Amino acid sequence: MHSLLFRLLTVGVGGLISLHLAMSGRVGAELTAVRAGMAGLAAANALFWAVGAITAWTAFFFLGGGSPAEYLAAAPKPLLSAGAIGASIVFAVSFLVPGRVGGAGAGFTCLVVGQVLMGLLLAHFGALGSVTDPFSLRKLAGVALVLAGAWLTQR
Repeated sequence: MHSLLFRLLTVGVGGLISLHLAMSGRVGAELTAVRAGMAGLAAANALFWAVGAITAWTAFFFLGGGSPAEYLAAAPKPLLSAGAIGASIVFAVSFLVPGRVGGAGAGFTCLVVGQVLMGLLLAHFGALGSVTDPFSLRKLAGVALVLAGAWLTQR
């Protein structure tokens, strides 16, 4: 039962990712109208991360997280680059979604293809603490279906 609940919650998070994608693209387009080019996109990205940081710190303190320095000392430093990766993702989405890849639907399906492929690689090698789950013909068939689905949704 817990497994089903967690899977359904993950589907819900997937829906939020799609909503986030559309919102990022829209804000990127709006702020690019204020200041053309990458400056508008950088402003959109900075605003998103500022609101996200405020939200994260509020949750941290509300949940009684303790000392931020304690967590910083314990965190594997190279893995903190995930923050830069996240900011780069938002920056790229703000640039790509409003018209360059055909909107939120097309953009999201392209992102899903990338997520599936990276997920398979991480699982195959057991990277970053993932459970090792080697490639198989069944998984390759699944990738083919994901690619076909992405192609069909963009036609």
